[in-house]
Amino acid sequence: MSRFIRINELRLVTEYNPVTAIGLFNSTVQTHLLLFTDKASQEHTERVRRYREAAELFRGKVRPKGGEE
Repeated sequence: MSRFIRINELRLVTEYNPVTAIGLFNSTVQTHLLLFTDKASQEHTERVRRYREAAELFRGKVRPKGGEE
């Protein structure tokens, strides 16, 4: 149950900014994947949509090298 809570305590995709950074770095979740994208780009919305889709498929399955969390 605690693993489920840890995995689901954060949104799948969060725009990084000074406010959200506090929550991300204070979370028990230690593994994060980053997407760098230009919000002004025509492809931005589609990139984020695909990234969110992949995040749903891999939630709880991506682990750091060595398997630690």
